[in-house]
Amino acid sequence: MAFMNKNMSVIAYANGFTWWHYVSENETIADITADNFFNNVKTLINNGDIIIINATDGTCQAVFINKDNIKLFIMGSAKYETVQKETETKELSEDNLCDLMKDPKYWRDNDSEYVKKIQAGFNKLYGGQ
Repeated sequence: MAFMNKNMSVIAYANGFTWWHYVSENETIADITADNFFNNVKTLINNGDIIIINATDGTCQAVFINKDNIKLFIMGSAKYETVQKETETKELSEDNLCDLMKDPKYWRDNDSEYVKKIQAGFNKLYGGQ
């Protein structure tokens, strides 16, 4: 996929440092963090600038470590799995269910199947219907 200027904005700027935000429409974290993805804004960024990336498969923070080749270093990420996979591999707990509620499928998309699985987890924990 291709970089789109309209999806990138400045959150804050001070002393030669910029904190960026990029929201993808179709790209994954791997697409966005590939070398040279941000070539279109090469003249605007500096080594050490931080970018928050909201991709289709999760969210991460990255730092530009090589302005000339637009290389990024991933600082941290949150990739959300399906509820079924999470409950199979993790102990069923309120904390785990609350983590799953952070997935955009729950709070943004209101994916009915995803919401039902989280509700079922809470019902199983607390004896709901």
